[in-house]
Amino acid sequence: MHFSIGTLSLCLAIVVGATEPAKKPVFSGPQVGERLPPFKVRGVLDNQAGRELSPVKSWQAPTVLIFVHELTRPAVRLTRTVMQYAATRKPTGLQAAVVFLADDAPALEKRLQRARRALPLEATIGISNEGREGPGSYGLNRGVMITALLASEGIIAANFAIVQPTAAVDAPKIAQEIVKLVGGKAPTLAQLGLQRNPRKNRPKANGKKKKGGRSAQDLSPKMQTLLRQMIQKTNSPQDVQRIAAQIEQNMKGNAKTREVIGSIAWRVQDLGYGNPTAQQQLREWAQKYAPQDVRKTPPARPQKKKKKNRREP
Repeated sequence: MHFSIGTLSLCLAIVVGATEPAKKPVFSGPQVGERLPPFKVRGVLDNQAGRELSPVKSWQAPTVLIFVHELTRPAVRLTRTVMQYAATRKPTGLQAAVVFLADDAPALEKRLQRARRALPLEATIGISNEGREGPGSYGLNRGVMITALLASEGIIAANFAIVQPTAAVDAPKIAQEIVKLVGGKAPTLAQLGLQRNPRKNRPKANGKKKKGGRSAQDLSPKMQTLLRQMIQKTNSPQDVQRIAAQIEQNMKGNAKTREVIGSIAWRVQDLGYGNPTAQQQLREWAQKYAPQDVRKTPPARPQKKKKKNRREP
């Protein structure tokens, strides 16, 4: 029995999807009520390329400012989603800017220029002049992937320090804070271009709905959240054990949930999600709960990186 890429993607949704905040709070940048210090960046695109400029015209106006600590697809998708929404609120006076951080600014600039189609062109885009640490007065945390700041009258109104960004989870939260700054109604997921599982209830080609699914969709929101928390790389072994105990408690007396957990664990047990304690826990659940029909298909394997036949420009 073989699983399609789509089926496996659904099973992996729990591990590549949204992540809830870790048990210990993470901080990055100036906090609510603190000042938004002015700084300069190096422009990247078009007539701004190579120029030193301010990411915003006025540090007193309503502002959404995103620092991208690591250039990854999830980080870019979240940033693009927020900035596209921010562009619709520009008539209210909202300013929007994105600052990318890296120790090797020239190399990052080349990457950004090559990836310009994926960037949020509605916002000012720049590279920090102060390396991966970012502006010294900001106190940014290198351990996060995104720091999103919202400010008005030069004072921080909201701060998001995001370790593992997921647009469907984080963008609505940031958009809600934008609404608090400039008014209006909070956008829906559809308005943000992030409609969840649009095919979930779509009938199959033969007119019948799929039965007996064993993907992340078939878990309760609480169980999805617990699994997402368990596979965070920043967890301690004790964190994993505590969360795993909660999952075990919720599986008691629920054979369907055990099957789903076992199926997910079987398919992803070799993909390296979470820290070593979490990986061991997934393997244990795979052996203990995976149904026999699922075991007929080997677990997914990490994809090998293909060698590039050309040099990067």
